[in-house]
Amino acid sequence: MTVELLINAIIAGLLLGVFFISVGLEIDLVALTREPFSLASAIALAKRESKLNAATYNWCCVGLFQINWWAHKPWLKNMGITKASQLLDAKTNARAALEMYKRSGGWSPWDL
Repeated sequence: MTVELLINAIIAGLLLGVFFISVGLEIDLVALTREPFSLASAIALAKRESKLNAATYNWCCVGLFQINWWAHKPWLKNMGITKASQLLDAKTNARAALEMYKRSGGWSPWDL
C-alpha cells in the first residue's frame, strides 16, 4: 500500500466522525446512533465508490463518495462548491456526501 492510499484510508475513516465536526458541520453524534446513519456504512460506501481514493473521477462522478457533479450541481453551489474539481478534496466531498444523506434521508442516492 502506498503512502497516498494509506493517507486516503485514514482520511476516509476519520472524515465522517471527527473531521465533520472540525469543518464546522453540526452533528449530534448521539442522535446519529438512533438513525440509520452508520459510520461503517459510510466508510464501506466510500470504499466501494472510490477505493478510498479521493482523487477518483469519471465522466459524471467525483471524489471519495463519487458524487455525480451534473445531477447535484444546482444545490452544491449553495455549499460553495462551484466546480467539480472541488469535490476532489476529501473533506469537501465528505461534506457534500453528508448533505446528500440528509437531503435524501439515507443512502438511497448510492443505492444502498
